[in-house]
Amino acid sequence: MPQSLGSYINGLRQKKDLTLRDVAKKVDMDFTYLSKIENDKLLSPDGKEYSVSLDNLEKLARVLDGDLPTMQILARKMPQHVMDDAANKEKAMEFFRAIPKQGLTEKQWEELFDLLPKKNP
Repeated sequence: MPQSLGSYINGLRQKKDLTLRDVAKKVDMDFTYLSKIENDKLLSPDGKEYSVSLDNLEKLARVLDGDLPTMQILARKMPQHVMDDAANKEKAMEFFRAIPKQGLTEKQWEELFDLLPKKNP
């Protein structure tokens, strides 16, 4: 089963030995809202699921020393730098339109990743 945003955040918080209230205070968020995030129970009053804002993801990543792109992906939000880079490139747009149709396996994702040029740090 893939990791959820809630379990990722919970794991980071536990690793830092912080309570929900500790983290909520540091990110200026109600602790009950943070609890809903960690339990993947973000529902509107009419029962529709919603996601964490990019602003709140950034705050949580900063306080918990989390990886923001990982959090964005788990929240089903494309990282801003990826959107910015791809926005005016037709082949990038074709790529993102084609990906959902592929049903790639973990091995295929690894092979695709290995095709990327290696950058010097």
